[in-house]
Amino acid sequence: LALPLIYAAKKYMMPFLVQKCVQYLEDILSADNVCSILEQSLLFDEDSLKQKCMRLIQTRTSHIVKSESFVRVTQETLETILSSASLSTSELEAFRATLRWAEYQCVERKLEPTSTNKRDVLGDAIYKVHIPAIPLKDFSNHVTPTGILSVEESFDIFQFLAADEENKPDEMKF
Repeated sequence: LALPLIYAAKKYMMPFLVQKCVQYLEDILSADNVCSILEQSLLFDEDSLKQKCMRLIQTRTSHIVKSESFVRVTQETLETILSSASLSTSELEAFRATLRWAEYQCVERKLEPTSTNKRDVLGDAIYKVHIPAIPLKDFSNHVTPTGILSVEESFDIFQFLAADEENKPDEMKF
């Protein structure tokens, strides 16, 4: 009820009502609803609410990325979450959560959840996952077999993870 009310309050320029609605959302914020509230904070450009959501996501990342609400967020919200420099989970877990999101999105769009379709629905969000921070063994055993990365991207990451400093790739999108 608060979210449609924010929309109406903004439309009719009632900042006091917007503030009350935002305060209510901040008060009920939890690991179970943070993804949907973050999404609305982005939609309504409520920066303070966004910051509170991000702090909760950063402290409860493992729980939140396994939630059902995580896979339902928009690509913009996914990118916002993945862009955080301080998620409290491993990059491998963030990668797996991103794949879960992509699979859910494929099903919602009535696409077969192939690696190509998952990559298509991910778009540039894949570059927000800090894949080069995944240990080489985990990258080799868990990331490469998914087929999400192109051969060139996989090679660049292998080179980054395994090469001496002077032989690391100069630029990567990740």
